[in-house]
Amino acid sequence: MVDYEYAQLFEEDNVIKQWVIDYGSGKIRNEDLDSQSIELMENLCSEPELRFGCCESSCFKFKCANISKSLTGSWITVSIILNNHDEIPFFVGKYKVESDKLTADRMHREVIAYDAMHDIIKSDVSDWYNFIFRDEGSKISIRSLRIALSIKFGLFFKEQTLANDNILIKKTINPEKLSGLDILSAICEINGCFCRISRDGRLEFVYLSQDTLGLYPSETLYPGNAPDYLPQSETGSLYPQEPDSFEIKRSCCISCQYEDYFVKPITKLQIRQEEEDAGAIFPDENISEDDNCYIIEDNFLVYGKNNEELREIAENIFPKINNIVYRPFSADVRGNLCLETGDAIRISTKYDILESYILNRNIKGGWALRDNISSQGTEKYSATVNSISKSIAQLDRKTNILKRTVDETVSEIYSYGEDGEKYSKIEQNTEQINFKVSKGEVSSEISLESGKVSLKGNRLEVESENFKLDEDGNVDILGSITARSGISLTWVDFLKLPPIEHPYSFVETQYNSHEGEGGIFYGEEPYLIVKSPRGSEIIVIGSANSSQNPDKFKMKDTPYFPNGAMIEDAYISSLFQTFINPSENITNGSEWVQLRIRISGAFVCVYGTYNAYSQEAWKTKEITIGGENDLYIPTYANVRTVAYSGKNTFIFTITTDGRFLARNESENNLNSASGAISIGFRFDFFRF
Repeated sequence: MVDYEYAQLFEEDNVIKQWVIDYGSGKIRNEDLDSQSIELMENLCSEPELRFGCCESSCFKFKCANISKSLTGSWITVSIILNNHDEIPFFVGKYKVESDKLTADRMHREVIAYDAMHDIIKSDVSDWYNFIFRDEGSKISIRSLRIALSIKFGLFFKEQTLANDNILIKKTINPEKLSGLDILSAICEINGCFCRISRDGRLEFVYLSQDTLGLYPSETLYPGNAPDYLPQSETGSLYPQEPDSFEIKRSCCISCQYEDYFVKPITKLQIRQEEEDAGAIFPDENISEDDNCYIIEDNFLVYGKNNEELREIAENIFPKINNIVYRPFSADVRGNLCLETGDAIRISTKYDILESYILNRNIKGGWALRDNISSQGTEKYSATVNSISKSIAQLDRKTNILKRTVDETVSEIYSYGEDGEKYSKIEQNTEQINFKVSKGEVSSEISLESGKVSLKGNRLEVESENFKLDEDGNVDILGSITARSGISLTWVDFLKLPPIEHPYSFVETQYNSHEGEGGIFYGEEPYLIVKSPRGSEIIVIGSANSSQNPDKFKMKDTPYFPNGAMIEDAYISSLFQTFINPSENITNGSEWVQLRIRISGAFVCVYGTYNAYSQEAWKTKEITIGGENDLYIPTYANVRTVAYSGKNTFIFTITTDGRFLARNESENNLNSASGAISIGFRFDFFRF
């Protein structure tokens, strides 16, 4: 529930309500609105049976006049002022206009807008997912994944700790198409929660509060008489108990219908891959007919988890969902915008006290608000599926997957046992064949291409008539080895962004030579030259004869080893930092910024001051500070930071195309009669 100083005014009669819809270049007020055309729809879970992981967008509709241009694509900020308390307006939400149509009389516009969840739901994030898990075997936590998703969509997020935030996940699918909803729902599901966009535009995860029902004084209230849907039914201790919910007064309730049953508490949580899979069950491994079991199935974020890992996930979820008890209902009540989806409420009817959650709401009106609130649910959860696709699942203990297309054939075999995870994979196409076998952290790979054979492994063993390499790294050679063009390595230049890989010849084999009549003559004894990544010759090993090649060995800083050399346990490390001098004032004509930049490898720190004489509330000003080739401009996503000047909050943004955006994110104008106001800021981000 939103904490608002004048919340009680929503429950009172004859309260003046002034709507303010700010669309950036102007504002729509009561005099522009069709009196009762405002409609706000919010859903936490609109399905017939409660399902954790639901993520649904909110929709805001209105009809207005006196607007000459279309608002389609614009972000609007909606607030309401009660009884002229314009010093503290109630913030309803931020929405993006999806549709703006003129009415038949061409006098009004019918506007439909959605919150930021709408963009997440319809966006394809498969490229983002593949980028997050671009390195094979890389793992990140659930918390890191959800924060990265917030940043992907440019959203601030509410600081929260979820049940399975610390669980590490890895890449488990290779999607060609994956929606933001798929990712977000999977995250919510394995944390036993829901997700919504808060009134201030942040990504927020919602847990339903538990054990909210009250125990009211009654002649039948004595030990052992508790209904089976209450936790007290197990203890036999029945005493009056204050409800943990918001009371909707009888004077605010117009009508109310409710079911005769309560949705019973969850007694077991089963996590599995498919219907025939037992999976992991918590609190214990047995499910009886009396149990109310919630089933979660086929969550791709935890593919490959063994039974012990899945049980840990279930054990973390269970305390968040086991004592959720409510009565399905539908009620028409006086509109109170302080109430939010997920809030526990109670309504005193003529015959009973209804206690439930607001899972869905549709609020209509303008000056007089009517709110239809409801929740759906069944007395006992179905024995099939409750989850986003099927369930949080352990893969079968043995899985054999064959994928065939006209372009490639892929065969994968998984096995999970007490000795850990075993896995093998064969990929074949017209260009190459790849083989991979792994057990836990140990893996081996073979790649066959038309002109190349690659071997990778923790241990490598080769045996033939003239060459033997055992698993301990010992080499037995009958004959000789010739490196025709030297040994090549690769180094990465972090000063060029994105990072550039440079192949270079690390060790070269050469022969003694001298120039005489008829050309250059080469000797028979080879020597080695060790070079730096920049091409400098730093070590010469072997029997090079400086008299035969005097120019090559004049340098005094080149070590010379005539009888060979052995280098062991070498370690080279360095850290380069680049400081860019303070910039001249970069201005757009009325405001200016001064930047300082510090770069250390991939890490960038941009700090300085933003200077302005005045700036209206909720307004954004823009200054071009650079281009995509500048080191301090982010590559993949805009970066943001927050700064303050007195009572004014500013959000500063550096965009990928080199713009500095300054938004006065407060309701106070910034003004100075004595001179420019300087506001300090700092951005810290990774350049790539």
